[in-house]
Amino acid sequence: MLRSFYVALTGLTASKEWLDITSNNIANANTIGFKKSRPVFQDIVLQNIFSFNHYSNTVNKITFGGGVYMPTTLVDFSQGSMKFTGKNTDLAIDGDGFFILANDNGARFYSRNGEFRLAQGVDANGKAVVQLVHSSGLKLLGDKIDPITLQPTGKLEPVTLQTELPPKATQKIFATDGSNLDPRANPIGTDFNPDDATTYNILYTVQVFDKKGSQYDVGIFFKKLNPLVKDTNGNYYHTYIVTDSNGDSYFTFYDNSNYKKVTATALANAPSEDQINQMKLVATNVRIGSTDILAKEVYWYRDSTNVLHIYAKDDQGNWYELSADTNNTSITPSTTKAAEVANTWETFVLFKNPLSNTWEDLLNGSQDQAHDGTTALTEGGYAYTIVSFNNDGTLSSDWSGDKSISLNLNNLPATLASALDLQEVNLTGLTQYPIDFALGFQQDGYPAGLLQTVSIGEDGTITGVYSNGQSLPLYRLKLAYFTSPQDLVNKGSNVFIAPSTLNPVEQYAGPRSKIREGSLELSNVDVAEELINMITAEKAYQANAKVIQTGQTILDTTINLKR
Repeated sequence: MLRSFYVALTGLTASKEWLDITSNNIANANTIGFKKSRPVFQDIVLQNIFSFNHYSNTVNKITFGGGVYMPTTLVDFSQGSMKFTGKNTDLAIDGDGFFILANDNGARFYSRNGEFRLAQGVDANGKAVVQLVHSSGLKLLGDKIDPITLQPTGKLEPVTLQTELPPKATQKIFATDGSNLDPRANPIGTDFNPDDATTYNILYTVQVFDKKGSQYDVGIFFKKLNPLVKDTNGNYYHTYIVTDSNGDSYFTFYDNSNYKKVTATALANAPSEDQINQMKLVATNVRIGSTDILAKEVYWYRDSTNVLHIYAKDDQGNWYELSADTNNTSITPSTTKAAEVANTWETFVLFKNPLSNTWEDLLNGSQDQAHDGTTALTEGGYAYTIVSFNNDGTLSSDWSGDKSISLNLNNLPATLASALDLQEVNLTGLTQYPIDFALGFQQDGYPAGLLQTVSIGEDGTITGVYSNGQSLPLYRLKLAYFTSPQDLVNKGSNVFIAPSTLNPVEQYAGPRSKIREGSLELSNVDVAEELINMITAEKAYQANAKVIQTGQTILDTTINLKR
């Protein structure tokens, strides 16, 4: 028998197998995420015959090949082109890596096909949920984001979304960037009254939520600080700078009938340097006391026990403390201007009680009201905190703690206080520039809402969009990367499994490969190339068949020699 029969037979088999692979590639030319395969052919060596040539002193070698065989196929994992679908649960990986999937038993699968859908279901507690399910029926795995820290928990689980978002009680109110208080506003020399807009400079009302999602109003009032002067009975009076008909300026207080000269008492000891550094300038070059002492500077000061003081210094460096006495001489004003503390505002935070339609104090007893945390400053019966700014218009931490105002619910009715979770107002971002008032405050609470849709970002963050206007990050996708993806085992339905010896590297999407929402990765099959492969396989098959036919002719000729 001729050896060529068997050699040609291996060629026929290899060509047929190549045609099988080519036909599978062409059949999947429109399969999302499909990766084409190609055969790997290797030759077969049957015999090497060596002989020695005495004339040339060389060794001759004759090799008889046994044909060809296909030990393996290789999958081409190169990137396929993208197709925009507009469906937000259609995902494509821009780069390498695989989506991580799992069945109900927790077995892991991997795929480049990003055809997902939202499937209805219920969780262990019987609540309605939806899950992101792959076209194969497997569930997409993601890293759940902690709702408090907004950071991934580090554990992969099926992406499961609550269809109903429970309400969240407001804890924090915070100023938005760009919020500004106008220092050009006039100070107000009357007691604060939330129902009288002439007693404060500006109000911003924030809608907050309780634990059941009910909505309430919180008012944040700002009033330029008009320093108060105290009499021996503990009564406070608003202060003014009054100019008389002679052009002399006086630092005075108003006792509800007249502008009166203050009482100037010389201090036995000048204030310390630390005290002077904490003082706020009120006025310059004004007359004080019954003897019309010319004060070069007047300062407002709040000591460590939260007692308010007004100090003055004359041009000889003598210090005085100013107080009120309604028996003092009155001043007939030609012009009056409410005194103000530079760069300093009184800030009131009030809660609108829906039961009585009255404003309730949220600051009384709050630690931010005093340096020693014991006594609240009050005006018109309402507690306030001091908010000051540096000369460059930025918020000063010296007079506003950590730039947050602690809230206190003790003044509210018990039913309201137990339903609320208000904790602080954060003023970070608030400025004082000589431009118009521009206030904005936000809060972190919301009412209950129903899931409307989801969106998936480039970094794999899955965000739930709810009917209450909230957009909350819920999961972040990780992608699986393999050093040798050729070792993956194709299980059909566009999914692979990894043998036990092949461990993937799992990384969040974004840095290495990005997620494209509303797009799908098409098959990387080039139909033109596959048609050429098909023609080549066909011709190879025909040629090998010719070899067999030729061998048959030789055998026939040999047999016919006997005739």
